[in-house]
Amino acid sequence: MEPLSFEKLWQLLAPEGEFCRRRNACEKRWESFSVQRQHAIYRILETKKRNGDYVSPNPYFALDDNDRPVFLSGSEQDRVHAAGIPLVMVHYHGRFLVCTRDTMNAYALDYIRDVI
Repeated sequence: MEPLSFEKLWQLLAPEGEFCRRRNACEKRWESFSVQRQHAIYRILETKKRNGDYVSPNPYFALDDNDRPVFLSGSEQDRVHAAGIPLVMVHYHGRFLVCTRDTMNAYALDYIRDVI
């Protein structure tokens, strides 16, 4: 998996006015993420933008607000599993949830077992 360029993220967020001055802080934060985490955050932001959901106009907060693991519902698990993507059960904030192995690794989640 290739790293996502900061330029691509910046174009997606398209900050305006005073928020443009957050570029350096955002770039440092972006570069600190693993490649898997960059892809996960980018997918979340891209989906929110496409659906017209709220994304903070401050790009630093947009990153911070969307830097979280994505867990899968039952129907999502079926779809992802059918695509051959390995799923795992993890322990997260007192709950047992299912996500992809990439998400588990990107966020250093506590592994419980593989999901078949």
